[in-house]
Amino acid sequence: MDPWDELFQEHLKVSARDVEASERALSLFNARLKAQRNRLWYTFSAAAACFALIGGAFMYQQQTAPLPHTVAYEAYSQVNGAW
Repeated sequence: MDPWDELFQEHLKVSARDVEASERALSLFNARLKAQRNRLWYTFSAAAACFALIGGAFMYQQQTAPLPHTVAYEAYSQVNGAW
């Protein structure tokens, strides 16, 4: 048997240290993936809240502003006099 074959045969065996290292790597990968998902979810939630706040502000502003036909009627009344 070739010395290289013997060397590779030795390293093909999976030891307890290999299993522990793979578990650590997998848990680190899962933690990073979870953090990335949480970051994406928080970003989406914050953007939705901002859009809702801005939309609410516009709706409130439109509600308190006089309607365009009322403004036109007031301008007409000022020019022609009240009936």
